[in-house]
Amino acid sequence: METEFKHVPFDVIRYSMVWEGAETLVKGLEPKAGDHLLVITSGGCNVLNMLLEENSTVTAVDINPLQNNLLHLKGHIIHHHSYETYSAILGFEGKSAVKRAGAAVINSLPAKEKEFWKNILDQFPEGLLLAGKLEMYITSFYRELSKKQQDLMHRLFECEELKDQYQIFEELKQTDFKEKFVAYFDSTQLSKGRDPRLFKYTKDPGGLSFYSRLEDFLRTHLLSRSFISRFFFYGPAHMPMALRPACYREENYKRLADCWSKLRTHTGEAIDYLCSPEAERINKASLSNIFEYTSPEIFEATVGELLSLREHPLKFMYWNLLNDQGGPLKKLPTYQNVISERLTEEEDCFYFDSVNLFDTE
Repeated sequence: METEFKHVPFDVIRYSMVWEGAETLVKGLEPKAGDHLLVITSGGCNVLNMLLEENSTVTAVDINPLQNNLLHLKGHIIHHHSYETYSAILGFEGKSAVKRAGAAVINSLPAKEKEFWKNILDQFPEGLLLAGKLEMYITSFYRELSKKQQDLMHRLFECEELKDQYQIFEELKQTDFKEKFVAYFDSTQLSKGRDPRLFKYTKDPGGLSFYSRLEDFLRTHLLSRSFISRFFFYGPAHMPMALRPACYREENYKRLADCWSKLRTHTGEAIDYLCSPEAERINKASLSNIFEYTSPEIFEATVGELLSLREHPLKFMYWNLLNDQGGPLKKLPTYQNVISERLTEEEDCFYFDSVNLFDTE
């Protein structure tokens, strides 16, 4: 598939965390024993989450080799270090804990990897979950807020009732929060977190749409129960265990090591791989928002190929962000309209436009 990601240099970790909700992914793909899943590697979170599901095999695919390197580093930590070290180096225990855990992990790495990961941790001292270009940009927004706005945000994250939450948000709206949010996440500013070439097919300016989605999200979701929302504003430090994705909870740590043998990795373009003979065994796929970086014509041709040319049935999901990829294809019987709408409503990440599910079974 022709995608703008092929024209972006792979000289940085672009994503250190996965923003697509793991619960949404599980509800959509319904992984079970015998399945072989393809998952875009990105920060590795959902690859690890899918490993924890039943006895399914997972192939992690990313066009950027550094994303797979990050996943392999997490695997090294899982196999050679305690959960305390894992949690600390990710950034959940605060900055000082990152430094201690980082030193232990670097010392245990093969010689050829030591310098690279030491440089990463020196550059991103708040943890691996903030080592991505996008994550550093997004989580810096909170520092743009005034003391009053930060206090109101804290109150928002303490609410246990939607009506109380929205009442506090009304107070926040009486400040210049909206203006700051829209300006910070406008497409001209978004290039600080994503390469400008990745906006080639985007017509939506971003900031205002993201703000509107946040406001809608606050009417139906409690921020106090949303991992991604808390990460968006505060980063990973001191994240409650109950909010963390399954792959970052202590209770699942040993299981990750036990099921690691079910994982395969591939560096390359995901659709090209999915359409290759090697990938015929894959029956379910999480494609993240990779169609964001293609033209509508290439998108429709690619999905048409996935729906008709593969020998075996395929269930696959993708997320829309600023491009409404779908069009006529959403009228096909293989498009799961009712489920897609429900997944969109339940998605934990407020800034996505929609979740989309196709099923050729």
